[in-house]
Order: sequence, then structure tokens, then C-alpha cells
Amino acid sequence: MPMGLKVFVAARFSVGSIFTGAHGLFVVSLLAAFGATITGITAVANAGKAAPNSAMLGIAAGTLSMLATAFALSAPITIPFGILALLAAIPAVMWFAFWVRNREFIQRS
Repeated sequence: MPMGLKVFVAARFSVGSIFTGAHGLFVVSLLAAFGATITGITAVANAGKAAPNSAMLGIAAGTLSMLATAFALSAPITIPFGILALLAAIPAVMWFAFWVRNREFIQRS
């Protein structure tokens, strides 16, 4: 799978895991978070070979997506949509920044 597609899949799965977790779909949320983690790890590993300094942004994006999913799954009350959108947007923006920073390497691969 091309690295650009891996980054896209990781971002989409992280957003999906947050929203499905907030709506009570526990298993679907965990599967989406697992998919985001696996594709994110492979994308960060590929980028780390070319530019080790930029891999930290991908690691932070993956960590924040897992923390946001855990928060959405363990919240004792219903989370307002605006907060959910913010929780989902932060890792997605970080995945986008990771893609922009590694764009030259991604286009070569």
C-alpha cells in the first residue's frame, strides 16, 4: 500500500473510531482504532527511514487518536458534538501535517 494511502487510512480510522465510540459501538470503535494504529505504525516506520525527525509527528498523531478514542469510550456522560468534532479533528490535522512534512518521500514511494 502506498504511504500516502496509509496516512489517509490512519486519519480516517482515527476519526471513525472516535465517533463510533461516542455512539456506543464499542467493538466497531476498537476495530477502527486498531486499524488506525496498524496503518499509522507502518506509515511512521516508512517515513522514519527517510526522515527520522519527522516520525515524531506521526507518533504523536497516533497517540492522540488512541487517547481520544479511549476518552470517547469511557466518558460517563454524552459528549457534545462540538467536543467530539474537536477530538476527532486534532489527530486528523496532525496526520495531515505528517503527510505534508513527508510529501516528498511519499511521492517517491
